Amino acid sequence: MTGQMSTKSIESIANPFDLTVGAIEAKTKKVLPKLDWLSRKEAAKEFMRIFKARAPNGKLTEETKEITKNLVLYFLNDEASKYDLNRGIYLYGPTGTGKTTLMQCFADFTHTTRLKYFRMRSSKQIVSEVLSKGDSIELLKYSDSKTIHDLAFDDLGHETECKIYGTTINCLEDILVARYEKKLLTHCTSNLTMDFVKKRYGQRLESRMYEMFNIILINGEDKRKQKD
Repeated sequence: MTGQMSTKSIESIANPFDLTVGAIEAKTKKVLPKLDWLSRKEAAKEFMRIFKARAPNGKLTEETKEITKNLVLYFLNDEASKYDLNRGIYLYGPTGTGKTTLMQCFADFTHTTRLKYFRMRSSKQIVSEVLSKGDSIELLKYSDSKTIHDLAFDDLGHETECKIYGTTINCLEDILVARYEKKLLTHCTSNLTMDFVKKRYGQRLESRMYEMFNIILINGEDKRKQKD
């Protein structure tokens, strides 16, 4: 179903953010696929269904509502989103602010829409796989454009370095640089600001990340410490 939303707030249909937005100049450099069976309003409802399923007691702050509104539009390839549709999403902020949950919800959302479909992988798990197999060739599958989906790397910066045959390598740095060079859409969650990315991975990756990602701060208190 197509059609534009009215100016009526989407609050009236039990959604916490309003997808009525003004015309925003398109940032896309190529024609991206769009849905003709899901309106903005229906997409917002679907996202909230997924969010409530993953976080029954979860709440979106006013700031996060605005971010989420624009991310729904982004994952619809809707040019009204404030985010660049050709770049990935880098969600960063303090521990416990819901970055991983949001990214998981949007992974589920793309499984419904089949637009910008992606899967999530733990940064720590990737390092564990490389260490268990003892071969850095394991990293190549994460940048194979013929077989790999769009990917989101969770908790970037929490992984350790690998030592393979006496050589120390930084698995996530190598993966992200390879995906940058192949122009593969990539998403991340992290506690790292860009300054700390530079300290952790070096200027080579930090510079590329400004081209790869919409860099989005998720602020707030640690929800894991809050009482229900």
